[in-house]
Amino acid sequence: MRHRITDLLLFLVIITIPFLGLLQSCNGDGPIAPGEPDPSDNRAPTAVITIDGPTEGPTPFTVSVNGAASSDPDGDQLNYTWIFSDGESATGIDVQHEFKIPGRHTIRLLVTDPGGLIGDAEPETVYGYGIASSPWPKFAHDERNSGSSQFTGPELDYDEHGEVVSFPRFWSVEAGNDDVSGVCIGYDGHVFFSQGSWLRARAADGITLWDIEVESPITAWPAIAYDGSIIFATYDGWVHKVSSDGVISWSTNVRENIGEPIILYSAVNIGYDGQIYVGGYLEESSGYIHHVGGLVALSFEGEFLWSDDYPHDDYEYWGDRHAAPVVAAILPNGNIVVNGTGGQIYSPDGTKVKVLQYTWTLYSYGN
Repeated sequence: MRHRITDLLLFLVIITIPFLGLLQSCNGDGPIAPGEPDPSDNRAPTAVITIDGPTEGPTPFTVSVNGAASSDPDGDQLNYTWIFSDGESATGIDVQHEFKIPGRHTIRLLVTDPGGLIGDAEPETVYGYGIASSPWPKFAHDERNSGSSQFTGPELDYDEHGEVVSFPRFWSVEAGNDDVSGVCIGYDGHVFFSQGSWLRARAADGITLWDIEVESPITAWPAIAYDGSIIFATYDGWVHKVSSDGVISWSTNVRENIGEPIILYSAVNIGYDGQIYVGGYLEESSGYIHHVGGLVALSFEGEFLWSDDYPHDDYEYWGDRHAAPVVAAILPNGNIVVNGTGGQIYSPDGTKVKVLQYTWTLYSYGN
């Protein structure tokens, strides 16, 4: 009898095991065929970015990248997705991408295996110098105020002494007795300049597009932002942003924010993050000038962020003693350096990073 019970139990085990396997197969978890990898053992791939060629250059800047050094521990074939900080993306193991806006740009690589596991590479950073994609879109041509441009000027006629005797003139504007600023050329070819308290816009052929008048003289060159808007400052401490079609987007009174009678007398500069920097100097109630320069930072939406002032060089101007206006230049790492023997380097949040004894060779300082 005991043998019969044992035999019966063995029989039940023999027929039950295949039946359980059948149930597993119905649920998609069936037995794995010999030589077939177990999906539960799938391991994530590793993504690696390799940059072929230079990592910085004048804007527009083209970078070549590849993901050939990426790997999968299971030997699976990978899909490659590239993500660029300007909002663009691409697929493939080797790609080229053009950054059209100056500044620091990041590159990400995601690799995906057939099982859906993703490897995310350590981002790489490249830098596009702010040399204009159209001739001279802002004061001194680029965000470093270096005076550089990838464009040549007009053909000039010279005499035997090397002096310019004539140059082509397509159109002109009568300046009268008003001060006229330097010219900025927009990405659409439109020309912007200030004349007294007027900001003027002209098409490339000289046709008037629009004119805007503000309450105080515009003190220096306007700057053209990456979205085509124009930003400028006035003598009495206002900063204005105007759209490319001549509509004032916002106006910020810097004097009210800092509680000091600052005169915004230098050109506007724009950082890679869109922050706006403008320099000037402080004015005593008597109308004469302290030997104090000032730097002001605003957000791209016109919000006052921070300001700082410090003693530095002075110079003779129309017989009076003035402090030299602060001119801000943007370093490759995004920090801001200002001029004068008492020059400073600031981070974008206003932290004073370094005090410089001399800042005439601005571009030798990396941070």
